[in-house]
Order: sequence, then C-alpha cells, then structure tokens
Amino acid sequence: MGTQEPFCSACSEKSLDSLELASQKGRKDFPHLSGEVFFDEIVSCWAYTPDLEKIIHRIKYQRGKKLGLFLGRTAGEALRGHFRRWKDGLLVPVPLHKVRKRERGFNQSEILCQGLSKYISFQVCPDLLVRHRNTKTQTRLSAQERQENVKDAFEVQRSDLVVGKRIVLVDDVVTTGASVSLKEFRFNKRIVV
Repeated sequence: MGTQEPFCSACSEKSLDSLELASQKGRKDFPHLSGEVFFDEIVSCWAYTPDLEKIIHRIKYQRGKKLGLFLGRTAGEALRGHFRRWKDGLLVPVPLHKVRKRERGFNQSEILCQGLSKYISFQVCPDLLVRHRNTKTQTRLSAQERQENVKDAFEVQRSDLVVGKRIVLVDDVVTTGASVSLKEFRFNKRIVV
C-alpha cells in the first residue's frame, strides 16, 4: 500500500470496478416517504454490499479519512459529467450533531465532499446546514420512524447562500431517503449523492 492511497492497487481497482451509478427520482422511487419529497434525484455510486459496509464502518469508526477522500474522489470522477451542466452548485454534507462530531473527530460526509470537490468544482459548504437535534441512529428504524427521527432536526445557517443555487447534499449512506428529504432546501433543485 502506498502512502497516498488507503487501498493497495488491487483493492483500488476492485473499488473502481464495483462503481455502480444509480439514479432514483423523487416520489416515484420513494413511495414509502410520507408527505412532500424535497429532492429531485438521489444518485448512489455503489450498491450497499457487505464490503462497502465495512469500508463505511472503517471511515466512520476507525478514523478512515484517507479512505473517505479516496471514495469521494472516485465518486467525483464518475459524476463530473452529471454536474457539468450546472453553473452554481454547492456541495453540502449532511451534518452530524456537535456531540457525535466531537466523539468521531470529523464528519464523514464532509470528507466525501472534499474528495468530490477535486472533480466537481462546486463550493464545499460544511457549515451551511446544522443538525441542532441529536437524533438516534437510523440503522434499525423503519422508513416511517426514520422520517420522524430526522423531522425538524436540521437548519440552514445562511439561507442567503442557497438562493438560486443547485444543492448537492452528500451523505455516506442513503437507505430510505428520509435524511436527505430536507424541507430546508425545498426551493432549490437538489441532487443527493
């Protein structure tokens, strides 16, 4: 393994080979969400396999920042054509609550944004959205419980920055879409990675 990459070359190649862009569009692909859906599209870069689950776990709980940057750059390279037509976009990480961020030492979604920004020339806005309520983990919750869990948990700090902008909301894992269907951005075209 080299000093620059968190994977050996064989594992890096495997991660690139397993890249699988998938797009899901608003209400039609998320019928389990109740009420209005506040995103236009969700684009995922990898299927959530046991191998990817281990990688995400390593990023989040074993301080795998380099690994997060690598995945962000890999996704950015694959997605740059998708965003080329957009002029004014913002990369916004789904925030952690300050307690969880202090425990972990960083926000994995912010690390992914930093990697994405190497290929997608949008401004990274790590403090634009704040999680003012420390929600419980979504892992074992139903779709309805997930939606209730994150309801009113987020707030846009600088609404002047989002006016007329395309928002790319970045999260490490999207399951039901509850965490990324944020009414705070309802007036913007949004895509979630």
